[in-house]
Amino acid sequence: MSDIKTFYYIGDDEAYFKNLSTEFKRLGRVSVVFKKYFETDEKKIQSLFLKVFVDSPDCVLIDFSTHTQDYLHLSRILSRTPFKSKVLIVGLVDYLSPPEVLREGIATGVSLNHIKSAEYFDLVYDVLKIISPESSPEHGFATCELKEPSEAFSLARIGYVSPQGLHLESDLSFEVGEKIHVDNFLSKSKTIYSAQMTVTQVKEENLFYHWPKAIDLDFNFADDLNIDGIDQNLAMERKRERTDTILLAKKQIGKWIKEHAYDSQEKRIKILIIDKQFAIYRDQLRTDKHPFILRNLPFLTDITKNLIKVHPQIIAVNLDAKDDVTSINNLIEFVNTISFIKSKESIIEKPYILIFNCEETSAELQVKMQYANLLTFPDELKVDVLIKLATVASQKLKLKDSNKEHVFLSKKNPNALAEIRVPIQIEKISELDIVFSAHKNLPLNINLHLHQPVDCYVYLLEVKEVNKALEYYGVIHCVDEIHKKELRRYVNSVFFRDHDAEKAAELEEYQKLNQQKLDERAEQERLAREAQEAAQDPQAQENPVDQTEPKE
Repeated sequence: MSDIKTFYYIGDDEAYFKNLSTEFKRLGRVSVVFKKYFETDEKKIQSLFLKVFVDSPDCVLIDFSTHTQDYLHLSRILSRTPFKSKVLIVGLVDYLSPPEVLREGIATGVSLNHIKSAEYFDLVYDVLKIISPESSPEHGFATCELKEPSEAFSLARIGYVSPQGLHLESDLSFEVGEKIHVDNFLSKSKTIYSAQMTVTQVKEENLFYHWPKAIDLDFNFADDLNIDGIDQNLAMERKRERTDTILLAKKQIGKWIKEHAYDSQEKRIKILIIDKQFAIYRDQLRTDKHPFILRNLPFLTDITKNLIKVHPQIIAVNLDAKDDVTSINNLIEFVNTISFIKSKESIIEKPYILIFNCEETSAELQVKMQYANLLTFPDELKVDVLIKLATVASQKLKLKDSNKEHVFLSKKNPNALAEIRVPIQIEKISELDIVFSAHKNLPLNINLHLHQPVDCYVYLLEVKEVNKALEYYGVIHCVDEIHKKELRRYVNSVFFRDHDAEKAAELEEYQKLNQQKLDERAEQERLAREAQEAAQDPQAQENPVDQTEPKE
């Protein structure tokens, strides 16, 4: 087994690249070969995908500092493509990058996102902790133990808004009927008055992004009431107020739907391309700028699962060679699974299958496969030909009418990102890593957003069961220098909590005793002063008051 790791830096920051490669070699107990690539044209940037896919390096660091949208797109297509071996994708931004780029970088599917600075240890530690734990250096930073209730947030992408709720894609799974808290732009703007939502459906099909779950949620419109133990009349009044709030929220979301109907950006045709050559990424227009949704897989590891996940209306297959019998046989299995796409819940009846680099005619293969919506072409797949064919085929496809009350949000819309709250308890924390417990079953290799004790992201690496709760370990990233200092102060403050509490209790007891002594002294001084004043009063001495009772 080779100990040599190959890292690609994709960016134009020469000084950062040199320092980074030096620090990896100095700090890590592993040999690293660094290579640097950079392009400025969007077609060439997209084509860098081919370099990464063919070489399959251990880690790719993508610098989002310049040509941000093009490199975010590169990150996005890398994150959703299956590789021959695991490739760690890391995003990089600088201090001039807008704050939303950090979050958008996470949303593309990168494992880590780091802010470039003169400090390299954090990045080296995180990367090696993921790809080669035995080679990762000991971080040596103070780690405090505590029991601190907190909240973590999982990013999700909103697909569309309806008058009833949201459709989003997420890393997390939930039970139907479960109530969850989803921070979203509608609750923040008070269009609706609660971020609490009810899960109505969870699926792993018809997905648009890299997230594995599609979730439908109904708005609760207003928070649940807690009226236990309060006056009955007051309880009734609060129920009426909540009912009025819900009616107002429903009216406002209906108004929002009408006002933003023109904004709805639904790409209704999805094209699944099976092509090991990735023609759509080879010096072509960025795939997200076409009128169709384009998804390219090099192969189908699970035909049924891939079809259900994508729900394509058009399937394009680029055969390896004209005499590739294996590919033809696989196509027969492929066509046999179309029944999963033709279910009553599907948006199409029969998808078109376009087979390139195929010697057999369309008529011959239609008979062999008993499938009418099938066309063959003798030449290899060409993107311009595919787009023209897709345009014609899409006009013939019988699509179900889209719900006009659905407002589809583009991935470019900042409102499309939401956050799902997960209650946690922080058990241990340092500047670089964290251990927390949760009752929610969280998948590993995902990112959670923490707002406290500082704003940061945590990439989950390990989980174990402790006292009937799940205890997770993750590395902290997306932290700038200001937040790093805040986190350091927070960790240090925890160490002194017990000591400070003990000292505070001792001080309070001392102050009580001191005050008691002061009060006693003040009382003694008062009595002495009164006695002295009585002794110095002449009238009191001439007419002494006989305090004895008179005799009968």
